[in-house]
Amino acid sequence: MQLLASKGHTVFGLGIISTSGNIWKNQKKFILAALQNLGFGKSKLEEKIHMEVGLFLSHIESLNQTPFNMMSPIQTGVGNVISHLVFGGHFSHEDSRFKTLIDGLNSFIHYLSSGSVVTFMPILRFVPGDFFGVKIVSRKVQAVKRFVNELIEEHEKKFDEGNIDDFIDAFISGMKKQKDEENNIFTSKEIVYRQTQQFICLY
Repeated sequence: MQLLASKGHTVFGLGIISTSGNIWKNQKKFILAALQNLGFGKSKLEEKIHMEVGLFLSHIESLNQTPFNMMSPIQTGVGNVISHLVFGGHFSHEDSRFKTLIDGLNSFIHYLSSGSVVTFMPILRFVPGDFFGVKIVSRKVQAVKRFVNELIEEHEKKFDEGNIDDFIDAFISGMKKQKDEENNIFTSKEIVYRQTQQFICLY
């Protein structure tokens, strides 16, 4: 994971993927509780899925039988189901920011699954040029993190403790409740890594 290091941290330097022990247990407990409260496995989420299927079919119909890449609308539809949980909202099939998110995640997942030599020999990321595609993937991942940051800032501005709609709201609530605790796992830096990881894991 060092290929995506930034200022001493990897893209997975924080969050549930890269932690262990009590921190991992606390994060797991939080995520499971948040999923239950947000309707995971219940009819509430099923309604969102039906809605996205309908929008997916409407989008295809709007293309008027013009040839197109099926992968893009499918990924947007699946991504939007996850987005309801993680970000609390829906993005249109033409939303440029959401396309940036999907493109960045696809590049990162493809890079890891391809078994790049840089994954096993991180020092190769310093080789001049971009023979292994490290810089391209890194730029796309940074774009994903900027996108998540923007959504977090939007949530912070309109946060309502009595109206927790998604993971970001749940995390902000945790930050406020545990801000004075010594072993606080809810930090401003942690929230970016965690929301990015959760989207990737569900995606």
